[in-house]
Amino acid sequence: MNWRMNSMASQKKKSRSSKAGRKAFKGRARSPSAPRRGEPPRPTKWPDALLPHVIARTVCSEVSGFLNVHIPQRYEHWLTAKAEVCFQKNAHFRKGIRGRGNSGRDRLYMYMRHWMSSLLKTERLDLWYCLPESFDLGQRLPHGEHPRINRRNRLSLPPYRHWRPARVLAHQCWEFLAAA
Repeated sequence: MNWRMNSMASQKKKSRSSKAGRKAFKGRARSPSAPRRGEPPRPTKWPDALLPHVIARTVCSEVSGFLNVHIPQRYEHWLTAKAEVCFQKNAHFRKGIRGRGNSGRDRLYMYMRHWMSSLLKTERLDLWYCLPESFDLGQRLPHGEHPRINRRNRLSLPPYRHWRPARVLAHQCWEFLAAA
């Protein structure tokens, strides 16, 4: 009986930080899909039904129709690149995109609307103020053209800003786009 208590006590003491625990956890099997430390992540494949470039084009046309302004084509490329980076590097994002039914597609639309709002806030603040706050959270814009009014507060719209991609590429969140 005494030997049982000693073996149970030794099992409880084994943790990753203890010397015995490090030995026990050192040989633990790693999943074959997980990259080794220092290796770049292995590319993963998008679900067949999802085409991020089509969703990016739809989101850009949605904003273009709402604001009655031409959105540069680089926004489609930037949104697609952002989706690709998130899909490759973020397991939580990947899990949500691979959801059942249409939930993955709806989630990708939500993320792309959120990113589009962020891009407009960085490059064209005057247009960002014209978008409803719900668009920042990924909700769909109402159909049709809408007057350019400040939908964020009761102040007048900020002055017109020209399209300057350097504003976006210099921003910390979007600097990876310079390579894309």
